[in-house]
Amino acid sequence: MQRLSAELHDGPAQHLAFAAMRLDGVAGQEPVALAVNEALRELRYICRGLVLPELGDLDGETIIHRATATHLARTDAPVDVQIAGPLPPLGLHEKNCLYRFVQETLNNGAHHAPGARQSLRAAAAKGGLQVDTLDDGPGFDLNAATDGLGLRGLRERVLGLGGRFTLHSTAKGGTSVSMWLPQMQKGAE
Repeated sequence: MQRLSAELHDGPAQHLAFAAMRLDGVAGQEPVALAVNEALRELRYICRGLVLPELGDLDGETIIHRATATHLARTDAPVDVQIAGPLPPLGLHEKNCLYRFVQETLNNGAHHAPGARQSLRAAAAKGGLQVDTLDDGPGFDLNAATDGLGLRGLRERVLGLGGRFTLHSTAKGGTSVSMWLPQMQKGAE
């Protein structure tokens, strides 16, 4: 993990830092500069521990609101967020998974279905946390789609924590991505 951290720091992080310097103060590039700086900040956190440590003291609801606010700032695309009741406690790895799930699924929706309405639902369910992101975009044929790195990585992250991951879409319209994570056992953090 130390070698991976060093490679990320010395490679992509350096390129992002250079790009951020070039974009600083360039008129009309504020959203791009914001995205580059956010990516650089996250990459630096990842290099420190391969998790997002700033999430450690946050609860699930706050993490969801942070990720959706970052998405809005980056894309100018609002997300209808509905959180039912208190969410179960999560360990640091589960918090990181939650943040990445929200980030990746909303970014995919904005990229592949620009202008579509996006929503997120979260609730305690079946001894864990259920999160669903949905959009009303054109959808796609799951059998014809290539399994992108982002969704594949999310699936592996969720399954690695003992959770479930589902993706539903049709060429007739709409896509939903769902994740369920088991509630962290007391003393397991």
